[in-house]
Amino acid sequence: MGKQYTNDKEHILVCLSSAPSNVKIIQTAAAMAKAFNAAFSALYVKTPASESMTTEDSERLFANIRFAETNGASIVTVCGNDVAFQIAEYARLSGVTKIVIGRTVIGKRKFIGKPTLTEKLISLAPDVDIHIIPDSDAVMATGKKRLFEKPHFVKTLKELTISTVLLLLSTLLGYLFSSLGFTEGVPKYDEMVYYFLKAGYHVCIPEHTGHGLSYRLTEDPSLVHIDTWKRYIRDFLKICQMAKKEYPNLPLNLFAHSMGGAIGAIAVSWKPEWFQHVILNSPMIRPHTANVPWEISASVSTLQCLIGKAEHYVLGQKPYEASETFETSASTSKPRFTRFNERRKATKEMQICAA
Repeated sequence: MGKQYTNDKEHILVCLSSAPSNVKIIQTAAAMAKAFNAAFSALYVKTPASESMTTEDSERLFANIRFAETNGASIVTVCGNDVAFQIAEYARLSGVTKIVIGRTVIGKRKFIGKPTLTEKLISLAPDVDIHIIPDSDAVMATGKKRLFEKPHFVKTLKELTISTVLLLLSTLLGYLFSSLGFTEGVPKYDEMVYYFLKAGYHVCIPEHTGHGLSYRLTEDPSLVHIDTWKRYIRDFLKICQMAKKEYPNLPLNLFAHSMGGAIGAIAVSWKPEWFQHVILNSPMIRPHTANVPWEISASVSTLQCLIGKAEHYVLGQKPYEASETFETSASTSKPRFTRFNERRKATKEMQICAA
């Protein structure tokens, strides 16, 4: 029998849920992927409201994830409040051409109300074909509200814990890679590493260019400077390749946060066959620019590079001053903040704070 080649122009994405009929959706998507000889991915969007999922729904969700995996899908989990946005952004970053979704998670739009998930997807991903598979109305009535309603307030640390537990429950032990966020270093994650090691994983956390003990493209210890974003991806995949060579029999699992989530998503889209499971926790799809519109921030940064000031601070940012307090930080644990902040003050390589 001749070798089977994947159609690089087609990428099928199926959306996972805890619905009993999700099996039918997965089967349809798998058949499409086989027919087109296309890449096949299965995406689950973990919303904070998923905490209220019943034991029965939780078990069914994991069964659906396993079913998708046995049908050849690469499993990806992302965390966020806006389901349509997370699906559309993953599709954009990964080159998805067709999205397969069940009517259970779509819902019906009232005469006056918010757009449905499908309407949002069409708006956010106009170049992607969206295939809607008929589903059970009974399941729709019981599951729609519980899975996608928005919480009043959710801490990032809480999302991190949820994602960590999900990874521990959804995969066999193997090699875990963690991709860090902007200005973050390995010491910030040593507690998380401890728990993964106790669970039996090998853990690797490469520090990105300009972060921690990694190499730098500028002499300023407070400044993160990069010549091209592709450097992050190439460096990360190089380390993954080294790990695969050293531990050829262990599966690679990726846990990526913030800016590391963007790096991880692109890395997986370049080498999907390398990773068994992927969790993108609050991925930075684009930088947060506070009260300044994104278009203006991007234009100012581009102009700064064009006039030869690429290695200068962006307007409004400045060198590390060790002035951050628990009250002004985004931390939810004062003991953790104090411990890390003291280490940061004493370690020059940890004092990066601006771009």
